[in-house]
Amino acid sequence: MRLSRHSSRARGSSPKHHGAGVEERDLPSGTDAPNVAGRRLAGPSQGFGQLWRKRFSLSLEPGVPPGEVMREWKRDFSAFWPGSNQLAADRLEEDAVAAADLELPAGTRVATGLVVLRSEEGGFTLMTLQGHMFAGWVRFAAAPEGGATDVSVEIEMRAGDPMYELGLMLGGHQREEQFWRDTLTAVAARFGQRPEVHTEVQLRDRRRRWSKWRNVWHNAAIRTQLQRGWGWLGSLPGRLRG
Repeated sequence: MRLSRHSSRARGSSPKHHGAGVEERDLPSGTDAPNVAGRRLAGPSQGFGQLWRKRFSLSLEPGVPPGEVMREWKRDFSAFWPGSNQLAADRLEEDAVAAADLELPAGTRVATGLVVLRSEEGGFTLMTLQGHMFAGWVRFAAAPEGGATDVSVEIEMRAGDPMYELGLMLGGHQREEQFWRDTLTAVAARFGQRPEVHTEVQLRDRRRRWSKWRNVWHNAAIRTQLQRGWGWLGSLPGRLRG
């Protein structure tokens, strides 16, 4: 299957969050959601790195109703992610804000966020916020295809800043692509199947957008290490007192 032509709405901004940062009241309940409040949507045009389009897909045979696949995927979203990666959201419906806590190499983590740009029975789209590893959108979908059900993850992305671009060049692309293959494998396993995952990758623009180098100011990976390091230092007197 060829990469689809995603709607212009996915390349734009959510009406609720257009031109303004995420407000505290929109954060998922029960989370402090660092690096989310105040951040704006960051589509591919706001990114620094080369522009990539990627699609990962598999076929469930016999087909599971697409609506059933999506209900299960939304209901237990983080359970399908590999490792200890987590996404917290009150709901995966249009305009909802999600807080992500993701694994990075060398045992580090990044706390960042995304917004549900659109949602319908056959799928939903997340767009990243400033500071995320990439600027772009991710589309999760399930659709009938003959007697099977095509389940897919499609991404259009640029690295958010020069540091993230370097990370992608040093193995980040391979790790990110394996992440989504593992995710789809987990979705299929929920329905008792283990089909092959097909991967399609296109480099859409080799140029790097040097005018966006200042995005590093919002780099959520750096900010997460500083925030958690400062929190550990703040608790040190209590630790020493035993």
